[in-house]
Amino acid sequence: MTSYIINPRTANKLGLQRQKTDFIQLFILYFNFVNLTCAMSLLKGKFTLPNLKQVYTFEGELDALIANKAYLQGLQKRLLKIA
Repeated sequence: MTSYIINPRTANKLGLQRQKTDFIQLFILYFNFVNLTCAMSLLKGKFTLPNLKQVYTFEGELDALIANKAYLQGLQKRLLKIA
């Protein structure tokens, strides 16, 4: 998973490990730069350019995510309260 949204601390809590981001994943993000800019600007309420140097790639086992199901559900509830 390549993410601009999730930070390494949260990923570690979920059981994911940080990996090096490869060229194809970065290319896809740069290709979608306009979409990312629009989404971030709408979320923050002002024009915001994404910093693609803060892109992280994570890998993990499905069992680790299943083991952290309660944490994921709590995170989902907090995110739904914000929206």
